[in-house]
Amino acid sequence: MNSIVPRKGQGRNERIFKPRTYKGRQLGQIAFPLGGIGTGNVSLGGRGNLQDWELFNRPSKGLTLQNTFFAIWAKAEGKSADCRVLEAEHMPPYQGAFGHSLGAAPGLPRFRSAAFSGSYPFARVALGDPEFPLEAKLEAFSPFIPLRDMDSGLPAAIFLWTVTNKGRRRVDASIAASLLNPIGLDGSERMVARRQSAFGGNVNELVHEQHMWAIRMSSRRYEEGDVRFGTVSFGMLWPKVSAVTRWPKTGGWDWWDLMAFWNDFSEDGALKGPIDAVPSEIGESDTGTLCALLNVEPGESLTVPVVLTWHFPNRVNDWNSEAGVRGKIIRNYYTTCFKDAPAVMKYLVQDFERLGSESRKFEQAFTSSSFPPAVIESVGNQLATVRSGTFFRDEDGRMLGFEGCGDRHGCCPLNCTHVFNYAQTYAYLFPELERGMREIDFLHNTRPGGNMAFRTLAPLPAEVLWEHAPAADGQMGCVVRAYREWQLSGDAEFLKRLWPKIREALEFAWKEWDADRDGLMEGCQHNTYDVEFYGPNPLTGFIYLAALKAGSEMAAAVGESDAAAEFGRVFESGSRRIAEKLWNGEYFQQTGSGEQPSQFLSGCLSDQLLGQWMAHLLGFGYLTREDLVKKALEAVFKHNFRTSLRKHVNTERIYAIGADPGLLICTWPRGGRPAAPVPYADEVWTGVEYQVAAHLIYEGKLTEAMKIIEAVRTRHDGERRNPYNEPECGDHYARGLASWSLILALSGFRWSAPEGTLRFVSAFPQKKFSSFYSTGTAWGTITEGKSGRHSLVSIKVSDGSLKLMRLRLSPSLKSLGRCWLEPSRTFLRGRMEKVRGETVVEFGSSVEVGRGQALVLSFDN
Repeated sequence: MNSIVPRKGQGRNERIFKPRTYKGRQLGQIAFPLGGIGTGNVSLGGRGNLQDWELFNRPSKGLTLQNTFFAIWAKAEGKSADCRVLEAEHMPPYQGAFGHSLGAAPGLPRFRSAAFSGSYPFARVALGDPEFPLEAKLEAFSPFIPLRDMDSGLPAAIFLWTVTNKGRRRVDASIAASLLNPIGLDGSERMVARRQSAFGGNVNELVHEQHMWAIRMSSRRYEEGDVRFGTVSFGMLWPKVSAVTRWPKTGGWDWWDLMAFWNDFSEDGALKGPIDAVPSEIGESDTGTLCALLNVEPGESLTVPVVLTWHFPNRVNDWNSEAGVRGKIIRNYYTTCFKDAPAVMKYLVQDFERLGSESRKFEQAFTSSSFPPAVIESVGNQLATVRSGTFFRDEDGRMLGFEGCGDRHGCCPLNCTHVFNYAQTYAYLFPELERGMREIDFLHNTRPGGNMAFRTLAPLPAEVLWEHAPAADGQMGCVVRAYREWQLSGDAEFLKRLWPKIREALEFAWKEWDADRDGLMEGCQHNTYDVEFYGPNPLTGFIYLAALKAGSEMAAAVGESDAAAEFGRVFESGSRRIAEKLWNGEYFQQTGSGEQPSQFLSGCLSDQLLGQWMAHLLGFGYLTREDLVKKALEAVFKHNFRTSLRKHVNTERIYAIGADPGLLICTWPRGGRPAAPVPYADEVWTGVEYQVAAHLIYEGKLTEAMKIIEAVRTRHDGERRNPYNEPECGDHYARGLASWSLILALSGFRWSAPEGTLRFVSAFPQKKFSSFYSTGTAWGTITEGKSGRHSLVSIKVSDGSLKLMRLRLSPSLKSLGRCWLEPSRTFLRGRMEKVRGETVVEFGSSVEVGRGQALVLSFDN
């Protein structure tokens, strides 16, 4: 039970990376989502408060449950008792038509200050007040383990409250967790008190089992098929607990029940009241409280684990208008794995040690990487999007995602192919889920003839497909991503199953966009800017070239040599033509007459090289002349990056403003801005910023890349914006998951499971380097450094297994000495050669590195 709590030598003591600490006004915008993949979540605010209760199958920003908070009572020997809510004091402004009413129980005493830090999946809050006899700290998380989507998809949040007695007197203390039974809410509410029309028949039941006290919350008002049906449980893993299942209802004013609870708790730190399971009256719900009783000796620290789980099975499609899906119920995958919230809690408690230690192992591996802090923050903070309301899983486990989330509804449903071009995180951390998305793209959404619906209708299988012109960038990007999934998994059957539709989708370009098969798209091309581009342009043009390259490789792998040759021929032609037709001497531009609105023409588009970025991620090399690619990228940074937007004119959506730095979507340094230019041209999108920054790293422009990355972190500093939410068209926008490519670029990581080839070539030459990695079959760390007269490379597998035939490593490594497996010290045979400037080690036969093992190579300096 206790191993989930950090021990000496675990957690922060071993990390090179020190998370940023937010204090004062920087706490105002922080909301750290806690929950599983596709389960909904609740957020931990910067003050230690709980907010944004998004458990109910829809986004619910701002939804607060009254009477729901942690509290502490403490009495040092010979001193008076002190009682506080375990949060920092509220921050101004306090105004309101009826006084300050934000948060749960805002008028109760709190701590003077808080310091918040986050290192995903862990959030940490240290509360401060010199008058309180104990120090109080919170560590909150939900299990997050790469490659294990089940464990990372638990509808659960864990709160570890640690109190420390630094005084000389023993302190008797109590930690209380109170929760209003929320069953009956549908997530459209904002401030929820115990009186709501949707409440009634709500039942709180006290149980004690397996060293845990818990309150199980349900409702007798709603049947299993109702969208409001669900259960919630919260428990304490502590031997001595007092509890009440219902706060006393004294009648009269609404706040009297809160007053009665506080008077009871603050008197002696114990609870007196009912522990029965009586249903609430119609229109009302009850608050239950668990209270851990502690005796804290001088110098002692005690940690109380509190666990919250939930279970809301029925999601209704209220985002589409199509008759075949509108109003249909989509059952959540996690609710097919567990019958109710108590079952989730039972699983969590039984595997408490493993889930906690594995999550901590991931945090340590990730934060031990020798990346700049801004990179670790940008990638780590974006992992919150993976488990935000942007994504959910249907009852068959298939991943479905909005582009982002509004306050009460998902934005732009579902699995939008052109937005998901940018997202890389799922493919590397949870590759099975990403492969499922490719199966939807090709086996469900691709019509006969190759026309792909670029949005998905759910529940699947839908009676109709999304009716819209196909998206050129999204469809070609799906071809590239299918290649990525095959390379990461090595699953030949996956490729064979999808290949006929992949080929159809790629060849559709010859019907719609490249009729003369010269490798240059000329037709009407719908794209991620929600418009049609007319005539050749670099955005869709380079993605098309990457798709042709991927198609040629996949065709060869399935034995279709003629198709491979034809895709290769069209690629070679397009590689020449895009340079001849679109290069303006400084960057690639769109050709056209300007008769159509919403074009960029002579503009410098920030993601004009999106396809080349994809190609670098997958090792395709340059899609056209290397010198032109480098010059174009330099022009993007030169013309589109701003250190301040004070003089920038933007009449569109505002994601950066005033003194904020950022990368603009499009500028016209040579003039010629159309009167009605491409939409969003004056905006700043973090997804494009990460993509451009990673590409700059590939081209050796580390300084410029870091300026862009640091600009994102400057804007999301806790005061201006939430560090764990980077919106575009909605909160937790999927395009921001391009941040994972920063790791791939800095580490030079590539993995080909079919070839058994692993590549690591650090962007930091001649320096000791450590990096987290994740393939389709394993995750862990790789380190490169010197030991005496030798250079050592160590590839550690934390989970899964790697089957290696060869390694591609830094060109600075000299002759190979020995290679062996740890901890068995099993020596291996390897042969080294230099190939295109890189150090290549061939093993001759497959070498398997399993969980807990490391492959070590020694090179003579």
